[in-house]
Amino acid sequence: MLDNLNQKDMRALKLGAVGIAAMVFLLVVWDVNERWTKAQESFETINTKLDTLDTIDMTKAEYAALKNTVPVFEMPVEKGVQKFLFQDSLNEQFKKSNIKSQPWEEINCKSKLLTGYEVLALKTSGKCNITQLIDLLAKLKENPYLISIEELMIKTDEKNKQQVNFEMTLSTPAKKISKG
Repeated sequence: MLDNLNQKDMRALKLGAVGIAAMVFLLVVWDVNERWTKAQESFETINTKLDTLDTIDMTKAEYAALKNTVPVFEMPVEKGVQKFLFQDSLNEQFKKSNIKSQPWEEINCKSKLLTGYEVLALKTSGKCNITQLIDLLAKLKENPYLISIEELMIKTDEKNKQQVNFEMTLSTPAKKISKG
């Protein structure tokens, strides 16, 4: 069919194909340009908001309240060191809450983490006042090593309803020791 076309027709077809290719190219460039412009505007807006945050005058109380809403977290280290750090911070929190508990016991944990990390779970039990336990639970979020409360069992004392026996399992991430 193309053999039957003269040179003028062939040139017109080539120019048409080039024109269509140019239009498609321009549409793609136009779309990319619009996306780039929107991304730049978004970037500018975010930077402006961040700059205004630096200039906000906060009182110490407002700053402390803001700081308390952000969780504290320490990056995990090798399992032996992480266990010591975690136990030490938990013992300090229990001491501040005036709760006496049994020594920490390491147990197997079913929770999974990202590759390269494992879950280190520690279990304890004890007896205390219910308000002490509630205060402890509220302040556990301040522990920079804690990732979750795996298990918590509370039993009230039959004679004194304010006294409770508890068992809890808390977990922290630990770096796996690379073999090789």
